[in-house]
Amino acid sequence: MGKLLTDYLDGHQVRVWTELTSMGTDLRGTDGWSEAVEVARATMRRVRTNVERLAELLPATGYRFTEPTDVFSPPPPDIAEQLTKLEGQVGPIPLALRCWYEEVGRVDLTGGHPDWELELTDALVVDAPIEFVLDDRADWESDRGTEWDRGTFTIDFAPDLRHKAGISGGPPYSLAVPNPGVDGLVLWEPHQTTFVNYLRTSFRFGGFPGWEGHTVPEVIRELAGKLLPI
Repeated sequence: MGKLLTDYLDGHQVRVWTELTSMGTDLRGTDGWSEAVEVARATMRRVRTNVERLAELLPATGYRFTEPTDVFSPPPPDIAEQLTKLEGQVGPIPLALRCWYEEVGRVDLTGGHPDWELELTDALVVDAPIEFVLDDRADWESDRGTEWDRGTFTIDFAPDLRHKAGISGGPPYSLAVPNPGVDGLVLWEPHQTTFVNYLRTSFRFGGFPGWEGHTVPEVIRELAGKLLPI
């Protein structure tokens, strides 16, 4: 077990991810990359545990999912082969996202609670099946040089907070690729932070980061207290 993973498991999650992210793209291909992979996989295993807990605990609070059958879907058996195909076409994706694909899968916590007045709770969603990304990549390539050229290709993994509430909103939360780094900046997300920090903030509010800055219900505090730090 490397030192960074030991520090991570000892409770220094933010510090370890800050150190890894600060190395930028220089880490890939070095001796430190294997340690970064260890940390990223350990992180996403904790993320999966948190997602599974929320999927189980939320209905008991009175929360109702928009799509109950789509709340959590684990990775398909051939995820490694799918990722190889994906990176072959779009270039390297951030390590954190790759490990999400490998360890977690698809998550959609959108829904509502009868006692919550806040509409824009920004429920945690990370739902970007590789076949969808590849189709979007094909469309992006065909649009290059035309009036529909979108510039840098992005992996769109979640609707924005307004669309999650069924209201016309803005662009989806996305990660630009290629990105050979450990983590990446989430585009269009209110916190303007990295993918791992987006997940961390989500779990700090029981899967609903939109509660930040508002009077947080007791049920949200209780849910957050049952989740693992990442």
